Amino acid sequence: MPSLLSALRSTSMRALLLGAGLIVLTIAGVRLTDRADARRAVRAALADGARFDDSLTTAVRGSASARLPFAAAIAMSYFARLETGLGSPFRLVDLARTDPRLPIVWRTRVANALLARLVNDRRAMRALPQAFDVALISDSGAGTALVRVVDSVMALEGDSPLALDAIRIAAAQASARGVLRAGAVPLLDATALLAFDRVRARRDVERAITAASRGDGDLLQVIATWRTERRFAVERPLLADVTPSPRRIASRVRPMLAAIELAARTRDSLYVERPLAAPMPASAANAMALLISVRTRPAQPQVRLSVLDAVVVAADRRAASAPRVNQMLLSASNEETLIMALATSARDTTLGPMAAAATLLATQGMRTLSQEAPFHPGTLALRPDVVAARLGLASLTFGRDVPASWQPYYAREFASAVDALRTVFPRASFVGLNVRFGDRVLSGALAVHDPRTRTLTLPLATGFGAVGHELMHDLDWQSARDYAGREGTYATDNAWRGSRTQPIAAPLARLAEFVPVGLTTAAYAVEARRPAEL
Repeated sequence: MPSLLSALRSTSMRALLLGAGLIVLTIAGVRLTDRADARRAVRAALADGARFDDSLTTAVRGSASARLPFAAAIAMSYFARLETGLGSPFRLVDLARTDPRLPIVWRTRVANALLARLVNDRRAMRALPQAFDVALISDSGAGTALVRVVDSVMALEGDSPLALDAIRIAAAQASARGVLRAGAVPLLDATALLAFDRVRARRDVERAITAASRGDGDLLQVIATWRTERRFAVERPLLADVTPSPRRIASRVRPMLAAIELAARTRDSLYVERPLAAPMPASAANAMALLISVRTRPAQPQVRLSVLDAVVVAADRRAASAPRVNQMLLSASNEETLIMALATSARDTTLGPMAAAATLLATQGMRTLSQEAPFHPGTLALRPDVVAARLGLASLTFGRDVPASWQPYYAREFASAVDALRTVFPRASFVGLNVRFGDRVLSGALAVHDPRTRTLTLPLATGFGAVGHELMHDLDWQSARDYAGREGTYATDNAWRGSRTQPIAAPLARLAEFVPVGLTTAAYAVEARRPAEL
């Protein structure tokens, strides 16, 4: 009997172990199957995106403007912005995925097409060599040679801040030696930063594909989640990187300087510039020009400033300031209208290089929008009154130059600026502050905080980078009210005008010593040394 019991127990134990093993194998098999399915889904999505890109591009380039559907023109605009590097590629993916102007079945395909271009390193984030024509001798081939130097360095060095800093220093030294015109330096800096970001973006998308292939979610869902969590290296500020030591940078400058000088002297017919190949056909630009949604999108100061900078870097300022050039450049108020200007002026030997230079310079400015959440006028967004109530603002108003469809965008961006400031100053409060978007301010200031009425005025031509500066003015105003019982003034000004015995007076005096002299007007120098501005 005991032997029978032990045998039964042994059999039961074996059965249990066998059952547990089968369960483990089943779970492992399911997981492996899920991962295999996820990998197939990612490959299928990218392949479908590439096919959609090829078929749409072929159809659009062979179509007349009158027959071109608006959706096709908008999709081509996304492809063109990726090709020229206007903003983070993942921001473009997020925008395309949620764009109400595209048919629902197109949104995913356009987003996947953008990712497929980035994965294959095909027509993605490339500098236009013709941009250098405005600052160098046209048709010399130097622009192409300089772009090739930068691309080869970044391909070798990867996303190294060391290489980026070395190229910038080498470009400045080449200009100081008279080999490179001064106007070409900002263009070369923008080219280096674009190549740097291209390497980072490719590594980012490879990591996202790996995560989606593991079953972490649909590829587009992974992109959206990682953007929210700030996990993309290409969308991080450059200041987040560890700064290389000056000695290491100096060791790379000399060979890069030699390569840049050689490229700047290029006069070989092998490198002669060809006519500008616009990343988007003029037919698509003409179709987009008919869309109200394009003409009524919020202006982007990053683009506006780049348009002005394109005139500044030009070797022939008179030609760059010609009426027809101004008309073309001033029509570019945001990334969509800029890419339209580039497309319509590509065949013009004067307008084409100017538009290319503005586009290349805009790639730097658009970097500040990398972490921006998608916004489309007319879609559901935070209402200004909701933002004002959440922040405790006394008022949130808009000028006549702010259409109703733009107001949710500016309200959302202001709320984002306050939230970002609170990551550094968690207890910062702006209860009772008056905020006004639009209208112009006096004295040419970017923005104004009026201490008498406690009103913050932000013109539309000013980027949101000025919001932090003005919010710090309000914290200064609150310090004067809370600790000195004085309203309508700033605590820093009070500390400076008094006996200067307060602890903050000495640091203010030292800060004033670092304000450069002689680079600006006397009136500006006095204002720059004002304690409240320091």
